[in-house]
Amino acid sequence: MQTFGDTLSQVFRAIAANKLRSFLTMFGIAWGVGSLLVLVGLGEGFRSGQHRNLATFGNDVVLMWNGTIPAVANQHTGMRPYQLTLGDAEAMKQLPEVRDVTVELSRSDLYEVSQWSNTSSHAIGVQPNYTAVRFIPMAQGRFLNDADVAERRRVAVLGFKARNLLFPGRPLLGETITINGTEFAVIGSVDKISRGNNDYDDQKLYIPITTMQELFALKGENIARDALTSIQYQPTQRPLMLTQCGRACLRRPGGSMPRPQFPRLPPTQAHPCARLPPKPQAYASLSKSVPAGAANPQPIAPPWAPHSSGRRQDSP
Repeated sequence: MQTFGDTLSQVFRAIAANKLRSFLTMFGIAWGVGSLLVLVGLGEGFRSGQHRNLATFGNDVVLMWNGTIPAVANQHTGMRPYQLTLGDAEAMKQLPEVRDVTVELSRSDLYEVSQWSNTSSHAIGVQPNYTAVRFIPMAQGRFLNDADVAERRRVAVLGFKARNLLFPGRPLLGETITINGTEFAVIGSVDKISRGNNDYDDQKLYIPITTMQELFALKGENIARDALTSIQYQPTQRPLMLTQCGRACLRRPGGSMPRPQFPRLPPTQAHPCARLPPKPQAYASLSKSVPAGAANPQPIAPPWAPHSSGRRQDSP
């Protein structure tokens, strides 16, 4: 009967007799295991690095920006700009799918001056709940509160780079700065947020949204007084589609987004579209209108058939 020692001795004899084959086999196994470990390590490192970078931006944040909409309802030949407003944000807060909503009004053409230096940072008007949606680590002082917004106080919170530019190595709490000639009291500063060479978030300067709209509203033609730069929200569920928040803007009474308008007809008069029979019957009625003895009758396309221009044929 063969023992375990005999089996081991047979294995070692086979390895000694086939050194090259044994080496290549063991090398292939080690290479495969090592490659797998390296790939898993790289993937996990990339995932954790991206998670840390996104954590400095905020958790489960969806951003909505100004864009363009059809100038005439249901037509896309001409577009006009559309600005988000505070009314849109209030309408979104009524959605059960949205956990929190905050707004942002940003301008980069304002000039800030302190007694030590001057700069042109990104002045942003925000609400007190901005820190709940976005990642804003406070280094000194406090952030904006409800009283600042309600009373339209002229207070400011400086970003990391804005603080170093306006108050290099100097105390800043209680000091004043001027933004385009208007004095603001500094009530706090934000710690470093940006990573690498992208220091956009560190150049920000936060003031109450009401003060921003009063003093530094967006410029341009046909822009509402309460126009915003962005609306940012956190959904209660991750699969929330952006169109649900867009529908909230449509449902808002008096919203600036155009809604389809249809003519009001008397109760006894039906809408022209209601007189159209279903597609097969409409096509059959058009086919019967061709005389039976007509030479080379041309086929009549149904109303819904596309023309060479790609547009839908208008109903009679």
